[in-house]
Amino acid sequence: MNQFETERRLCWSYGLLAVLLTISVVCVAIPYNHWRTTLDVCPGGYFENTNCGCIFYGISTFQNFNGGHNSYCLYAVFAPLPILVYAIVMASFHMYRVCINNVGQYEGEKSTTVEEM
Repeated sequence: MNQFETERRLCWSYGLLAVLLTISVVCVAIPYNHWRTTLDVCPGGYFENTNCGCIFYGISTFQNFNGGHNSYCLYAVFAPLPILVYAIVMASFHMYRVCINNVGQYEGEKSTTVEEM
């Protein structure tokens, strides 16, 4: 496998990673923002800092459903973002190398003619 094929595969891999990370972030962020106020029914006062608006690690009680701590959902939403940015940058870099630069495209071909200087 020559350099052109490798760059093309890396371009597709990083592009697919960026798409999958975007889907992951969207699929967690939309339900979290929708259900945050509904699940935030934890007992406790203002000074106890009991915010439970996340669907992760929720507890089903006799009367209602209490959500888990908000930090779980915030981590699930914001942790993939740096990797998403990195994947977009690397996909763009490899796309440049494949589409514009054409580095190594003719690397594997054997030439029988001798170029004159």
